[in-house]
Amino acid sequence: MLRTSLVAGLLSLLLPAPALWALCQYPQPRLVCAETTYSNAVVIAQVERAKYIPNKNDVDVSIYTLRLEHKLRGKISPVFRIKEPNDSGRAPFYWRAGKSYLLFLNNHWYPGYWAVDGCGNSGPLNKSKPVLAAVEKTLRSHRDPLLSGQVTTDSWTTGIADVLVTVRSKGKVIHLTTSANGRFQLHVPSGTYTVSAQLHGRPIPPNPLSYENPRLLNLKRGTCTQVAFAEH
Repeated sequence: MLRTSLVAGLLSLLLPAPALWALCQYPQPRLVCAETTYSNAVVIAQVERAKYIPNKNDVDVSIYTLRLEHKLRGKISPVFRIKEPNDSGRAPFYWRAGKSYLLFLNNHWYPGYWAVDGCGNSGPLNKSKPVLAAVEKTLRSHRDPLLSGQVTTDSWTTGIADVLVTVRSKGKVIHLTTSANGRFQLHVPSGTYTVSAQLHGRPIPPNPLSYENPRLLNLKRGTCTQVAFAEH
């Protein structure tokens, strides 16, 4: 954790350093199309100022004020604030005053503030050209939704091959098996789905850190989703 005196001296140029690791949801990496689908807003914005709030009893917090440059999707004010605790979940990049960022934003974590997923695709705009292209492609897409996921061991890092994955929707059932790295994906018609996994007849439960809930998926054209299962 950075000392208050050091932050005060550097804040106008270089904001607190990113975490070395974070407790990420699964599967990883986060698909750009999925983060575009499930974020409350996707924008390009410039950092105007920051406020560092030390807290002796809990985690220190930074509040970033940004000015909207371009809205890709969602509803957001021309000037908005991001709240970021200085912990393992913070963004994996440096926030710099006057610099522009491509941001996937959520507004349900901290009342009155926006937040970014430290394990997602947000980043400095000058390093986000492929991600931006993927966002724009997703927003233009009219393809059937993409359902993707992964089945892993309880370590959440090792995929399990040949797991039977069952996709259900209004009486229709689709079966497929996971690849060597435990992954699966397919395009399905728009609709409401449930997804389950089993190995040799034994159910594998959803990973508690699955990005989306495989027991209830409402999929629309041009979108995609990521689910995860983990063997206990």
